[in-house]
Amino acid sequence: MNHQGDIFWPDLSAGYAFLPRLNGPAHETRAIIEQYHDLSVLFARSGLRLIGLSLESRGAWNLELDNGIQVVAGREQLMPRLRRFISIYETELSQSADRIEQVDIRYTNGVAVRWRTEERQSDAG
Repeated sequence: MNHQGDIFWPDLSAGYAFLPRLNGPAHETRAIIEQYHDLSVLFARSGLRLIGLSLESRGAWNLELDNGIQVVAGREQLMPRLRRFISIYETELSQSADRIEQVDIRYTNGVAVRWRTEERQSDAG
């Protein structure tokens, strides 16, 4: 998508590597871009960078951070869940970020962490 929400298919090259990866239904392009912008601001306050955002057809959001962590956010209470994730990340998870593969934040009072296997840790670093 370009900055206006129009879908285009550029030739894949290293020149586009810095751009975020946005995925979702074509009719939701504007919502995806707006959500990406809002979440980028939220994460930047904590020194995290959002590099990927996906909206599934059933309305669930998934995020990818620049440190390789995948965040499964779901479709309900997105902002409260993400604020809770950031709080937990800052206080408990940041020192182990290189060992984390995925954080599922769809729970009411906490998160589930999937740790990287040994071989994936060396690939991530």
